[in-house]
Amino acid sequence: GLAMALLRRGSTVEAVEVATRAREADPYNARVRLARSAVLSAQGKWAEAVWELESLPRQAWSPRFQLALGEVYLRNDWPESAVSVLDPLVKRFTGFTVARYLLGHAALGANRADKAITEFQEVVRQAPTNPNARFSLGVAYAQGGQPAEALAVYAELGAAMGKLPVYHLQRALALARLARWDEAITAAETGHLVFGTLHT
Repeated sequence: GLAMALLRRGSTVEAVEVATRAREADPYNARVRLARSAVLSAQGKWAEAVWELESLPRQAWSPRFQLALGEVYLRNDWPESAVSVLDPLVKRFTGFTVARYLLGHAALGANRADKAITEFQEVVRQAPTNPNARFSLGVAYAQGGQPAEALAVYAELGAAMGKLPVYHLQRALALARLARWDEAITAAETGHLVFGTLHT
C-alpha cells in the first residue's frame, strides 16, 4: 500500500505515519501489520517490528505473514523462534522454497546443523540452479562436521561465487577442519585479496 510505496521512496517518516494510521483504523488486518513491521524494520526497530507481528491473533496469520515473522525473528538473532514459526509453515506448504531457505538459516543459527542440512538439501532439489542455496548447504555441512562434503559443494560454485570473499573464507574453514593447512591459508588469503579488490 501507500506506506510501502513511501518506504521504497525513502520517505520513512511519512511511511511510519501512514502505517500507524492504517493500524489504528484496522488493527487486525494482517497486511497493515506487515506494512508497519516493514517500516519499523527499515528503521532498525527490530523488537517493535516483532511485536507488531506477534500481537496479531494467530487465526489471522497467513503464510506470507508467518514468513515475515520468521524473517524478523532471524534479524533479531532469535533463531529458535524463527524455527518455531517457519517449521510448521514448511511442513504445511512443502514447496514454499523461500520459507524453507529461511528455515535452514534459522536452524544454522540455532546450532541445529542436521536440520539445516536437511532443509538446504531440499531447497537445492527445488531450486537446483540457485548458488546461494548450494552455498548454504556447504556451510551447513561444515557446521555439521562434514567438511569434505562442504568442499565438494564449494568446488561446484567457484565460477558463480569466486568473487565473494565469504566463499573463500568458508572454503578456508572447511580445509582447516581437514588439517589441509597450506590450502586453507591460500583460500583465506584469496578471500582477503578479493575483499580488497571490492573495496578499492
